[in-house]
Amino acid sequence: MLLTGLADRVPDRIRWLVYLDALLPADGQSCFDLMPGVEAGFQSSADRSGQGWLVPPMDARDLGITNPADISWVNSRLTGMPILTHREKLSAPLGLAKIKRRAFVLCEQFGFHHFAEIARQQGFDLVKSIGAGHDVQLTHPGRLAWNLIESQRLDI
Repeated sequence: MLLTGLADRVPDRIRWLVYLDALLPADGQSCFDLMPGVEAGFQSSADRSGQGWLVPPMDARDLGITNPADISWVNSRLTGMPILTHREKLSAPLGLAKIKRRAFVLCEQFGFHHFAEIARQQGFDLVKSIGAGHDVQLTHPGRLAWNLIESQRLDI
């Protein structure tokens, strides 16, 4: 959400826009708009453990992390998120129209496949998949780096 909002405001400062296993919102959409059925669970979790406004963090294992040391390290640093970060509507009237080069890297084990398909439909320059969970930067840093390097090679 933040990436799209920033790209909308400073498109001339962006050479490549890379969505890493991310939502692809349009102007006026919220995270909950893009993930139907998730809001009730988030709100219930916030009501139980976050005073009604703070969604407790996911467990590192849910993000695809399997190494016990990494799980411990990540879980010790995760914090809750205000539920409003998922409810707030994006204001990006220009969208990605002025961004010349766009890439999407899908982490196949997390569930954002729909957004990779949207990236293809929107004509992204590169749509790649990595057989990993959402925190690919921890679990498969070499594969991620290679995909990012490959996106730069397309820069003509």
